[in-house]
Amino acid sequence: MSEYKAGLIVGLFVALFVLLVVVICAKRKGSDAPGYDERQLAIQGKGYKIAFWILLAEMLIYAVLFPENGNYKIEPGLVIFGMIFIAGLALVVYEIFKDAYFGLKDNRKTLMVLWAIIAVCQVVIGVCNIMDGEVIVDGIITMNGGLPFLLAIYFLVFLIALAIKAVLDKREEA
Repeated sequence: MSEYKAGLIVGLFVALFVLLVVVICAKRKGSDAPGYDERQLAIQGKGYKIAFWILLAEMLIYAVLFPENGNYKIEPGLVIFGMIFIAGLALVVYEIFKDAYFGLKDNRKTLMVLWAIIAVCQVVIGVCNIMDGEVIVDGIITMNGGLPFLLAIYFLVFLIALAIKAVLDKREEA
């Protein structure tokens, strides 16, 4: 088994373990739902629809403009992940600015710190990939090299949207 596959398997088990711990902690608190009200659920539904149409448009553009056997500088899988992240950001930013992202019981500051840690970790992974020469191989940006940067950008845009919304909310209160 290659070092990459072993790392992937270990990473998957660690992620599943963390998810299990989060679920167990949520059950112990007596709540497994974030507690969204009807208005938030309606906004989330509209956000899902917006994200779906954005992703569909991106995929149609990709299918039409980029033939299957073209000579591209980015691996196709990385492009697909980028499209998914753009649609996901559209959903998240829409919900944040419509006050529908966080549930009634969510601790915003804890989640923001967690996402900031994730963004920093992705940047560190990306820098390590640059030093190992894994980002660009044979003139092509690879999935392993580019994905950490996509994730870092995703979480940083997400955090910027949260910060802007916090500023707007404080101005509204004043």
